[in-house]
Amino acid sequence: MIQAVGEVASTWQLLPHPVSRLVYTLLFMVFVLGTAMLAVRRFSSNRLFSQVVTTLGIFLLVIGTIVYTVAFRGLQLVEMILSWSVSAAAIYWFLGRMNRIAKAETDLRLAAIKESETRFQAIIENAADVVSIVGFDGVLRYVSTAVTRVLGFETQALQGMSIFELMHPDDASVASALFKELAEQAGNVRSGEIRFRHKDGSWRILHLTAKNLEDVRGIEAIVVNTRDITHQKTLETELQQAQRMETVGQLAGGIAHDFNNLLTAIIGRTEFLAHGENLDATQREDVEEIRLAGTRAASLTRQLLAFSRKQVLTPRVVDLNAVIHGMEPMLRRLIGEDIVVQIVLEVELGHITADRGQLEQVLLNLCVNARDAMPDGGALSIKTANVSSSDLGVNADAPSAEQVMLFVSDTGHGMDEETRAHIFEPFFTTKPEGKGTGLGLSTVYGIVKQSGAAITVDSGIGRGTSFRILFPRTDDELSAPQLVPRSRQGTETLLLVEDDRAVRDLADRILSDRGYRVTPCSDGKEALRAFASAPELIDIVVTDLIMPGMSGRELVQALRQIRPSVAALYVSGYTEDEIIRRGLHDPSVAFLQKPFTADELTNKVRALLDARPSSA
Repeated sequence: MIQAVGEVASTWQLLPHPVSRLVYTLLFMVFVLGTAMLAVRRFSSNRLFSQVVTTLGIFLLVIGTIVYTVAFRGLQLVEMILSWSVSAAAIYWFLGRMNRIAKAETDLRLAAIKESETRFQAIIENAADVVSIVGFDGVLRYVSTAVTRVLGFETQALQGMSIFELMHPDDASVASALFKELAEQAGNVRSGEIRFRHKDGSWRILHLTAKNLEDVRGIEAIVVNTRDITHQKTLETELQQAQRMETVGQLAGGIAHDFNNLLTAIIGRTEFLAHGENLDATQREDVEEIRLAGTRAASLTRQLLAFSRKQVLTPRVVDLNAVIHGMEPMLRRLIGEDIVVQIVLEVELGHITADRGQLEQVLLNLCVNARDAMPDGGALSIKTANVSSSDLGVNADAPSAEQVMLFVSDTGHGMDEETRAHIFEPFFTTKPEGKGTGLGLSTVYGIVKQSGAAITVDSGIGRGTSFRILFPRTDDELSAPQLVPRSRQGTETLLLVEDDRAVRDLADRILSDRGYRVTPCSDGKEALRAFASAPELIDIVVTDLIMPGMSGRELVQALRQIRPSVAALYVSGYTEDEIIRRGLHDPSVAFLQKPFTADELTNKVRALLDARPSSA
């Protein structure tokens, strides 16, 4: 190395002219630079830099060698031609090499860009939200494929259309103001809830988030992200409705117990008066009117309890088709001749667990509602079918995998969206004053929910109304029919426990008149003392469920600690007591709903006494 440097220095000193020395110095630097480039490339992690440095280093060494040889060695003509030919070839190689490096790098960059575009395109096209690019004039420039799932339209059909054409007329002004605010400055972001038209004509509620990207090259418009929140808003509406109904239900349940005690006394006493022999025709008519008023009041209370889902039910395994067959003659008379009644029942319909009397109430209310919606005549359809979740869709409001459906539809004037949102609320009615209480559909709703079923309604102005009720299907055998006792008379001893004096005196008189020996008590402690003094003499306990101090349930538990086989009849106007929930599926637990008539009380007592084991 030292020797090479020395030779270069000696040659430099022999040069006669400063220019020659300068050229020689530059050539020497070219050699050094080329060598340095070849050495540096090994330590570079940048592939492009390494390729360029290698190519340039080789080129400098070749060109430096050739120029040095030609300039300072005095070559012959042939050698000079050969030297310049090699130089030209080196230059050609260098340029070609640099071109290939540039092209390869460009191809790599283009491939990376394409890969990035493909990745982001796949993300956008497979996103659940709809992404769109909207001009400041509202024209859609791009819409992601999610719009087909959300609104039913193909993307090509929407491009070039104004986004305002898809919006609900009542929401278009809100959206217009939102877009105006967006256009004021780049980077502005606004959001809101807008109703968009589905291809099938219905409306979807979409949450819209928009950003002004006019300063972004290639977009220079508004990017809008929309999410379908229709189902969420429906659930929120249902929750609000349920909360309103629960409030009224609590009010109804709170007054029902005392109110039914009063009605029990009114109805029972009028029954005694009606059997009096010293009444003239006018007085008998007055008594009958009082009795009918009490009965209507009791019916109103039952509807409130049904709506609030706090009435006492006696569900049994029933055949829905049989219930409809039994009601068909009455329904046809009720509906009238100007309405065609079509009944289509599935042949092998599954069984359901429900209170037969409440099922009849549901069917009656729906049919009366349909009749009133068709004042000029029409068609009423009643259908049953076995359905499953797969038939209904994954979002169906279904209580279980297998259901039995009751479908009631009419061809009446239908309901708008606002009316449909309130039809299950108590006291809501579209009928003229005096034509309806507004409790019919709320009663249906309460019975359906308390039966573990689900109800949906589909309606529109001019296209009628359809109700669909889905009951959980059961494979259990049909319950045996309950027989009314032949005799209401008896000689057994009853322990009667009731804190309300009027109801206690009434029940005492009813049972005593039928031959029973009655021991009346005003509370649980008094009843417990009376029973403990002679437990074998008491044949049955008739007790109110809600009493101060000791409830009817607690009383019966205490009595059965003394005598396990004692029969018990629970009487209640309203309760959420545990024994009621047990009794929903336990036929051995007996209930009597207040207000009751004399026959209902004595029938229930006689049935329990007759059902006792002979050793009891």
